[in-house]
Amino acid sequence: VHFAVAQVRQRLHYFKVIHGSIAALLMLAATAHWWPFAFFLLPASAAHATAAAIRAERKDTNHVAPAHGRALAAAIFAATVAVMFVWRLRESYMISNGAGLRLPFLFPPVA
Repeated sequence: VHFAVAQVRQRLHYFKVIHGSIAALLMLAATAHWWPFAFFLLPASAAHATAAAIRAERKDTNHVAPAHGRALAAAIFAATVAVMFVWRLRESYMISNGAGLRLPFLFPPVA
């Protein structure tokens, strides 16, 4: 399988777009079916946010000092707060009288 992917990667110019889209869909599906997976995605989303900050910093010629560590810490903190907020909403929904069993599967991908 890895050999086939390596061959396709070399021949397709838009491989990264396809690979990223499929990976995002698989991660959302995994998160919807097993809710703790949302917590495993926190470091990955923080690393992605840090990479975005580094790319933005490279484009900006007026930057003073690298802020990679601060960007990573801020991303992890923001992601943790966002997951806590979504889980609080989920808790308030689940303890309500008319809570159904289908809607809770939407909360992990939202987190």
